[in-house]
Amino acid sequence: MTKIWIFGDSYAADEIKESKSWTKYVWDEFPEYDWENLAVPSSSLDYLYYIYEQKRLNFDTGDIVIITLTTLERIFLRYRTKSNRPRFMTVNQITPAKNDDKPNPMERKPQEFFLGDTFNIEAHGAMMNVFLNALQYDALTRNLKVIVIPIGCDRFLNRKNKENISIAITGYEAGSADAGLTGVTKRQMESAFDLKGKFWFEVEECQKQDFKNANHLSPENNKILANKVIRNIHTNEAIDLTTEWVYK
Repeated sequence: MTKIWIFGDSYAADEIKESKSWTKYVWDEFPEYDWENLAVPSSSLDYLYYIYEQKRLNFDTGDIVIITLTTLERIFLRYRTKSNRPRFMTVNQITPAKNDDKPNPMERKPQEFFLGDTFNIEAHGAMMNVFLNALQYDALTRNLKVIVIPIGCDRFLNRKNKENISIAITGYEAGSADAGLTGVTKRQMESAFDLKGKFWFEVEECQKQDFKNANHLSPENNKILANKVIRNIHTNEAIDLTTEWVYK
């Protein structure tokens, strides 16, 4: 039986929420497919590479592989913990040293300075593109439908020679309104709450609203994303993450 495989982070993870996830709308559209969602909230690209490698030998001709491409700055620490979940280091724990200045001890912990100095974003960007090349190879040689949905901007993403996979269109500027799915979440919160110059996840009201939303998207925008993915599967229509969203 052909199968829909989901990989990625919280923008694709199958969690119980008040609203329905876009991934489940996609599954509803293709009931003839089996289903496995392997996305993990807060997960990193290196975890994506790891879990994809674990599962790729199970892919069959005609399978659909959908991936949310998370931010570069997350790091996969270890697979098994006491809670039986992978453990990650988030972007907030990586503080780059600027201009070789010593960190202010009141602002940064020594381990953050060390990690910031050893984290090479260009190298991580290169590894991401190697992975995309591998997806291109698998799609071509194994007749898979592969859809890649960046949650952020296009800055490090190389789209050349990827004609056998569908990579959603995003903006280039990090944090902008069209910077992948994170831009959609940002616009949702800005339209509903006075953020007072803060990031939306720093505002309690936004956190409460986001807890209700599946995959950080409003119910309307979950349907919109699902329709974008469904149209791509049916007709290969490009997935454009800069258009169609509803903000109230």
